[in-house]
Amino acid sequence: MRGIQKCSHCGHTPNTEYTIPNDIPSLQAEIQRLDTFIHELNAQRALVLRKLNQLSSTTGALPPELLSTIFTHAYPPPSLSPRINLQTLEADDPVSGGPRLSIAAATAILPDPPAREELIAKPLTLGAVCNHWRQVARETPALWSAIDLRPMPSRLSSAVAAERLGLYSQNAGSGGLNVQIVFHWSAALGMIDEAFERAVQPLTEVLFSPGLLSQTRILVLSNPPVAWLPYLSTGFLNLHTLALICTVPALEHSPFSLTNVPSLRNVSIRGINNFSITLPFNQLEFLNLRDMPLDSMIQLLLFCTNLKTFRTRASTRSRVSNTQQLLASPVILNSIEYFEWQDPYDPLSTRIRNLRLPSLRYLHFHEDFPTSGDEFLRNLPQDTLKTLHLTDFEYSNVLSEVLIWLPQIETLVLEKCNSEFVTEVISLLGSSPQSPSMFGPSSSSPDFSNSFVLLPKLKTLIITSTFFMDDPSDAFSSEFFAKLARVLADRVKRIKKAENGEAFRLEITPVQDVLWGPEAARILRDMLVRDALPLKIFAGGEEVKWN
Repeated sequence: MRGIQKCSHCGHTPNTEYTIPNDIPSLQAEIQRLDTFIHELNAQRALVLRKLNQLSSTTGALPPELLSTIFTHAYPPPSLSPRINLQTLEADDPVSGGPRLSIAAATAILPDPPAREELIAKPLTLGAVCNHWRQVARETPALWSAIDLRPMPSRLSSAVAAERLGLYSQNAGSGGLNVQIVFHWSAALGMIDEAFERAVQPLTEVLFSPGLLSQTRILVLSNPPVAWLPYLSTGFLNLHTLALICTVPALEHSPFSLTNVPSLRNVSIRGINNFSITLPFNQLEFLNLRDMPLDSMIQLLLFCTNLKTFRTRASTRSRVSNTQQLLASPVILNSIEYFEWQDPYDPLSTRIRNLRLPSLRYLHFHEDFPTSGDEFLRNLPQDTLKTLHLTDFEYSNVLSEVLIWLPQIETLVLEKCNSEFVTEVISLLGSSPQSPSMFGPSSSSPDFSNSFVLLPKLKTLIITSTFFMDDPSDAFSSEFFAKLARVLADRVKRIKKAENGEAFRLEITPVQDVLWGPEAARILRDMLVRDALPLKIFAGGEEVKWN
């Protein structure tokens, strides 16, 4: 080795393996640095532990009642209203516009299984803070009052859903449990397969167990296995609301009855023929129907003599052989307060002229007014009917006549209507078939004593989710708002002259639809600021202030 020499006296060569290194000071410096770093880490660890202890002591000091209230605001129960109202939702509705999918093709587009953390009951996540929180969460029934399950078509997924349902049942308490179970429409194509029914057996056993039968207050089933339907009459003693949704036409439903559900008051049905189901007709107060033959809908309406709310959507073709006697003569339904009607162009829809609804408060039409519906409208009650709701209207050649026939209306709702239709409504509200338009030269000083106005009692106008066909800006023009402002000025002056103390209310949503122009802004500012007229304007849910 270079640099190592033999001893000149004895010829010995030194062994360098046992020589003392000359870097001991540097090693000692490194040890000192590591000791200092470890000390700093321990100090930071102690600081974190102190903060955790302070947090735990603070959370533990909160009374259980306060913690319970906080928890219920942090984890509100899932809303079951969209499916009770039979809204169109992605998981329920098969793809349309193409050829019918096979079971294999539909299974291929099933959504991905939920992530592991999504399978954990939300209230259980509160237990990660401390044992006190975990105990309070388990003893807060409101956290466990509603559950929304989306099982996949497998035994493992069904077992997990069954376990969660059982956990909610244990903690829901005496207040009852609201249950929603949604099978994706693509999975529903396999419902007729015995293998699938075996796969969902764990969930079947829990859902129809004695405990759940007595606990369940609201039950929403979207595309359930056909084998479940007969179980619905096996002991749901406290069930007051039921929604059944079937969007897979290939499924055949055996007849089943709900007459053994003594508390049932509200029923929503989609896609199930009424000859497959027997309802407790005299009990029902709310009936919402969709994707059923129109004659079936009318029959259910006539059978349910104590209904307060009747809603129809998207009826299918009526059976001609079964329609001869339906509403062939006037029928009085004394209890109905809310009436919603779609499919105005179905030939059977003309029979609506024979309906008499003396207690009606809320009238809701889709697309257009029913053909030959003038007799129906003329016989509506003058003392109770206050709200007219129009959805998906594009045009109506009887609009002005309808507004003349309904002078008692106080609230007008225009939902998802074409912008041209909304503009026409505003024009009619500011004019009269018997008087010049208020938008003419003489509009500055209207004659309140001699002029005739449509909907003279109108106090609330709601315009929501308007459809803009030809306007790339997807918003009302400044000319529209100028016209609307002039109409409001006339209406509000009438309200002030009547001195009834109520303000006129205008609501427009979403806020993107609102582009106030300079003329509208000037008129509205003068009304609200200078003249202090009784008017409230809301855009996107927020009140508009004109300072």
